[in-house]
Order: sequence, then C-alpha cells, then structure tokens
Amino acid sequence: MVIRSVPRFGDLSSWLLASAMCFALAGCVAMPATTPVIYDAEVQQDSPRKKLPTKVEKHDTQPKEIEKDIPAEPLIVVVSHQNPFHAEVATQIAARAAAPVEIIDLKTLVASNDALARLAAAPPGRLVFIGDTVIDELSGKTPKSIEVLALSRAGRRGISAFPSATMQLSTWKAHFPEASRIGVVASDRFQPLINDLVQAAAANGLTMEVRIADSDRAAQIEFRRMTALVDGVFLLPDPRILTPDLIRDVVDHSRHNGLKLLAYNSFMLELSVDLVLTLNAVDVADGVTRLLANPSMSGFDLTTFALSTPVSRQVVGGIPPNSNAGSVAGRICE
Repeated sequence: MVIRSVPRFGDLSSWLLASAMCFALAGCVAMPATTPVIYDAEVQQDSPRKKLPTKVEKHDTQPKEIEKDIPAEPLIVVVSHQNPFHAEVATQIAARAAAPVEIIDLKTLVASNDALARLAAAPPGRLVFIGDTVIDELSGKTPKSIEVLALSRAGRRGISAFPSATMQLSTWKAHFPEASRIGVVASDRFQPLINDLVQAAAANGLTMEVRIADSDRAAQIEFRRMTALVDGVFLLPDPRILTPDLIRDVVDHSRHNGLKLLAYNSFMLELSVDLVLTLNAVDVADGVTRLLANPSMSGFDLTTFALSTPVSRQVVGGIPPNSNAGSVAGRICE
C-alpha cells in the first residue's frame, strides 16, 4: 500500500516553487557544463544564462565591379582618336562613370557647329579634354575643363602628360648612378617641364644641360654640341622639333658616344633606348575620377608610371641602315 501525502493549501506555493526548481535543475543538468563559447578566438567561461554576441565574417565571392566614383552628371570627353593612348584613356574614364559619358573625336567636333555649341553650354567641370591637340584647339571656346595629358599644367586643372619630375630623376639616378650630367633639347613650349626637371635634378645631385631649339635642324645641332658635356639624354616628345630623321640621329649619335638615353614612347624600345617611361591609361583615368569627385582639387602629376628597358640593344655601331628605325620614328611623331 502506498500512502500519498496531500499538501495543505498553505504549502501549495512552496510545492510549486520546489517543482519549478527541480524542472530547471533537470534542464541545466542536460547541458554539459564544460561546453565553451568561442568569441574572437578566445574561450569564454560564462553563465549559460548570458547570451554572448557572435562574430560573423562575410566572404564576398562575387567579382567586384569597377568603382563608380564620378558624380552622376553628364560628362563630355573630347579626344583625338589619332592618338591610341589618348583614346584608351577616354575609354577608361567612361568605364568608371556612373552617368552617361559622351566621347567626341576632335575631328568630328570641329566639323560640327552644333557640337561646339553643346560644349559651350556644358556645366563647368563636366568637360574633359585629352591631349594638347584638343586643348589648343578648344582653348577659350568652352567653359573650364579638366585638361588631361597636357604638356604644362601651369594655371590649369588637370593631369600632366609626364610623371613627376622628381620620380623621373630618382629613377634615372637609381639605374645610372654614374650618369650625373643629363642633356635635354626642346622648344620653348616645354619650358615649364624643363624647369621642373632642372629643380628635381639639383635635388638628386644631378645637373641638366638645357638647349632650346625652334626646329629639327637647330635641335640636331644642339644635340651634337652637348655630346661632350653630358652622360645621358632625355628625349622629350616635342612635336615642334622631333622628326623621324632627328630621332634616328639622336639615337645613333648617343650610341656612338656611349650616352644613356631616356624616352617617353614605348615604340622607342624598338630603337633600343636605355629607359622608357610611360603612363598607364588606368592610372590617368583614376586621376580624372578623383578630380571629378573633388571639384576643389587642383591638378597634379602622376607618381606612378611604367618603366621599360630593352631586351637587347646595340652598344656600338648605332642603328643599322636596313633597320626599321624610320618607321618607328614615324609612329613616334604621329
């Protein structure tokens, strides 16, 4: 016989409390007391009643799109498609735009009065001119534009056609520490760049021999006169004085006299110059993106560039008569 004890009404609350405690105790026993909670790579011992935060790491496996940093307003880019590099810069600018971009070839633009009128009515800061050919043709005919790959940035908002002069000279010094005297011949249009090079040369313990010429014939004479005074030559891409014949002569003369030669066009590698500095179209487009997104930002020189050296070069004897130097020089002067 089992005798059941019935609690009195006064003890009912005590009985219910005891039952609840037993139920909770049974639940607690069911969870292992040694189970750790891991947070930020540390083992935490804490009461199971306290809910600890969890660290969630997201791994994005989707390919990232090109950043759309240009403000969402119409943009007009004017370029001469006769220059492949300038055309590539225009394409890269459009790839980064969050708004419609109209790329207009200079030749088409000049032939259309309607197109010129649209440029004249464009909002300030929404025009991009690429290259001095475009800049010279449209100067004073439109609102202020961002001038890209200009020979001189004096008083302009844009990006220079040349890397930082300091970077150029430090690169030269790193490759040719014995070539401390550098010659340069150009027209007066290049005077601002030459001034920057002279200052950067002095800061790097180098000297610049500068000659100003107004024709290819005058430039040829100046190059030959300075041969005994320099260890190397910077061949600036000056369309006012450069001709295929002059380029052939400078490269050949430099080789005969043991001079180092730096140029700014990748075609010059086929003529076996010692160093070629070229800008990257993506870097230029990124610079334009920064200017468009920051209207108060002034222009700047890029500090990144591609550095190329020839795989092999002819140290003695100059350019052979049957080489393709003439066609290469012609492409450089286009």
